[in-house]
Amino acid sequence: DIAEKIKNCGVTSGDTVAIAVERSAHSVVALLGALWAGVRYAPLDLTHPDGRLRVLVEDSQPAAALVDSSSRERMERIGALPCVDVTTADSHATTHTPAAVPGDDAYLMYTSGSTGKPKGVVIKHRGLHNMLDNHRRKIFAPAAADGRTLRIAHAISFAFDMSWEELFWLVEGHEVRIFSEDLRRDAAAMVEAIRAHQVDVINVTPTYAAQLFTDGLLDGAHVPPLVLLGGEAVGEPVWTALRENPKTFGYNLYGPTEYTINTLGIGTDESPTSSVGTPIWNTTAHLLDPWLRPVPTGVAGELYISGAGLARGYLGRADLTAERFVADPFGGGDRLYRTGDLMRVRPDGNLD
Repeated sequence: DIAEKIKNCGVTSGDTVAIAVERSAHSVVALLGALWAGVRYAPLDLTHPDGRLRVLVEDSQPAAALVDSSSRERMERIGALPCVDVTTADSHATTHTPAAVPGDDAYLMYTSGSTGKPKGVVIKHRGLHNMLDNHRRKIFAPAAADGRTLRIAHAISFAFDMSWEELFWLVEGHEVRIFSEDLRRDAAAMVEAIRAHQVDVINVTPTYAAQLFTDGLLDGAHVPPLVLLGGEAVGEPVWTALRENPKTFGYNLYGPTEYTINTLGIGTDESPTSSVGTPIWNTTAHLLDPWLRPVPTGVAGELYISGAGLARGYLGRADLTAERFVADPFGGGDRLYRTGDLMRVRPDGNLD
């Protein structure tokens, strides 16, 4: 199986493996195999130019690369050593005991680099487990209350941590349809595919949701019962469209890469206006002034986060890690992640 083949490449706990696979079910097999093997995976988006991929490979220094037939030569060219071809490996269900424990690294996810050199954020298994626990309580149980198996569309790049939203459903026994690169970039075609496959859950950014709505996602006989939103602020038109449609509802998930995908969450049925909600399971949100003092309700403060989803830090960037992951001034014995985002607590307890 994939996990065994990774180990046979000489990769051990604490090492990084690059995943360079064309978008398909093989992408899921590769990353789950890496997690099972107890190594840290770094996903590469093959739609990106060689220059960016080379920067990520040079920074992450993968011990090996998981590839397919179309990416092998490209990985050799940019300096990532191909090890396992996931399209030819036996991907049967393994009976081996997983090598990873909660405190081990799960993945290395790079930020967009829009403000400079991309930063590699190291996330632990504990954070993924905590997110799954939260989703079981807040999202899966209500959405699957009738007990049926749901169909989830996967339309997010695997190089973006938001792509885990769909994989959590897979872990819970639901079905995931992986949309191709061409399909996920065509909103009108996406709407048609969602209808054709009778998709129940779609996970997109609010901007893309607005385009899907324009192309008829919320019209017709089949409307996905749940639309997950993340990656950017939700505008009032998108919020209202989901809240007022009797066939569906939305769930907004806010969170930086540095806190395992999501930090705050709220459903459109829980607030008449757009909000980022309240902290997820095992998470504490602090709104602080510049002197790290809590601000009163209604007053803007910078969001600091602590809890089970906190990242280990930035790979090879001890200076930046120390700057953004600060000591907890409230005696919790852990660290707080400084998001840089300003928020305020509303009278109903939700955050804006």
